[in-house]
Amino acid sequence: MTIPDLPDNYPWLPGSERFPLGDLGEHAVRLGSPMRFDRRGEVLWYDIFEYGLAPYRTVVNGAGSSVKLSTANTFMSAGAALLTAGSDGLKAAELQKSIQPAVLGRWGFELAIAFLSDWDYLDIIFSIRDGTTLSIPHIRLSLTDAELQYRDENFAYQEIATIGSMTTTPPTYRLLKFVFDVLTGEYAYLRFGPDEYDLEGKSFKQSASATAAQFYCLMRLGGRSGENDTAQIGHVIFTANEP
Repeated sequence: MTIPDLPDNYPWLPGSERFPLGDLGEHAVRLGSPMRFDRRGEVLWYDIFEYGLAPYRTVVNGAGSSVKLSTANTFMSAGAALLTAGSDGLKAAELQKSIQPAVLGRWGFELAIAFLSDWDYLDIIFSIRDGTTLSIPHIRLSLTDAELQYRDENFAYQEIATIGSMTTTPPTYRLLKFVFDVLTGEYAYLRFGPDEYDLEGKSFKQSASATAAQFYCLMRLGGRSGENDTAQIGHVIFTANEP
């Protein structure tokens, strides 16, 4: 992995979530030399499903719903997470992940998503507790509404941008990343493919909570009635100290 205009031995200053690393070659090895991801922020956790679905909790709802490891049409490794929504009931399939609490500030989340059918929506929802406050940043990719959306402080969905058809054969992975600030209770930006949308000043829901510190995320695929809609996730990245 190379970083433009910086030598491989660039002397990174210590960050709040990492030890100083004098050799970016080691950094590349540790991350598996990913070819595509947004390099802003410090990587807290990175997964290309090389260990299967063991690091996740899975939840299914509805007839035919499942979350499985797929070896077909993968992104950067031999495996990917295949989500199949149920055809009835809540019509959903979820991947859930909890990682260590981190220093409060700007955090980011990125995934690579392949559209295998015309499903209803994909939610990315965080539940973040710091001992005094519960924060719930929530982004929705709605194919039914043909919109990127965020959920505001009143839990209402607000349009970010319109989108066109996403389903392709063979499937094409698109990168989605959003950044939010736990201290201010506001979103920062959302990036979808080559396009980036400024969300400064847009707030997410926060409320008082004395529950112990926790950093928790779920990715939920919502399907259509009578269908077993599918999507595939190729990688998942959590970041901190986003600029």
